[in-house]
Amino acid sequence: MRTFPDVRMRGLLALAERASAALNNEDPAAAKQAYLQLLRQFDEFGLSSAAAWWGLAVAHDYLGEHDMALNSIQKSLALDPLAPGAQRSFDIIVRRVREHLIQLDAKDVAVPRLYALLQQSGELDVPSHLAMAHHYAETGRVEQAEKLFQALCLLAPASKDVWEARAQFAATHNLGAEYEYLAEARGRAMADVPYGIPTFEED
Repeated sequence: MRTFPDVRMRGLLALAERASAALNNEDPAAAKQAYLQLLRQFDEFGLSSAAAWWGLAVAHDYLGEHDMALNSIQKSLALDPLAPGAQRSFDIIVRRVREHLIQLDAKDVAVPRLYALLQQSGELDVPSHLAMAHHYAETGRVEQAEKLFQALCLLAPASKDVWEARAQFAATHNLGAEYEYLAEARGRAMADVPYGIPTFEED
């Protein structure tokens, strides 16, 4: 361990080693508490640490605390956007947040919270948008759901899932045009191109 004239820094380094050891020993609960303590002490000294925020993000991720994991890894990257470890963890955490979001019950109050976090991160994908559209529909916000389905059809017109979801939504709420949307879905499914991406012949 490096020595510092200021004994406070020695204490911070010792606490950082304890937090890292807990993470390496697969004890995320202990790591979480150590990293939180470490960050509080950094804050008292007017400092911060990308590495500490990264460690806290990983601990939150191991504990399944998806929103806190995403918040923490964003704080780490804000301090050091070029850190390879933090970049890799960001990708992993975003993937897990998306996976968790689409597995939630459509009425779950966590849906809009996770959706907003992904939106702020610029990491929304089509299944995430669909999860939010279903949340609107299931919680009685039909107009917002219709607007999001309409936007999705423009955003991802090659997605069969989008057209099928919009058709089901339209049928359930007597909005009409469900057969038109189903026809679009069938057309996308039958398209002989990879992932529904259109190809163009050269002149």
